[in-house]
Amino acid sequence: MKKLLLLLAAFTFSVNYSVAQDDTGDEPVERPDRPERIKDRRLDKQLERIEAILDGDTSELSDRKLAFLESKKEFLNLQIDFRDALRSAVSDLGEDATEEERRAARGEVREQFADQFREFKEARRDRIRERRQAREDAAEEGEG
Repeated sequence: MKKLLLLLAAFTFSVNYSVAQDDTGDEPVERPDRPERIKDRRLDKQLERIEAILDGDTSELSDRKLAFLESKKEFLNLQIDFRDALRSAVSDLGEDATEEERRAARGEVREQFADQFREFKEARRDRIRERRQAREDAAEEGEG
């Protein structure tokens, strides 16, 4: 019984090891169907990339992609403004401020921006509902 279990474990390990080996060596796998993803996730860098796309030739972009990029640009601007306001509110308190004072200052800033974030959420939900309704309408036309 022990020999069978050892043989099974050795076989499982060798299969997993051979499957995990990359045939190309250390080189990354090229995927021509996917654009290269940029690793930098900072908001200002994202905003710069979107502005560069919108300032360039947009003739090959669909209206839907343009609308998405413009909406994303507005949302990133709002997020940057929000973070700047948070930083300034906390820094205005000084280093001797208590955690309660910092928490209250952050809460005030959140309240200032709550309506704007809520508007973005509602607009996004409306766009999703419109697309869902358009798909349902198209499906009904196709059946009928």
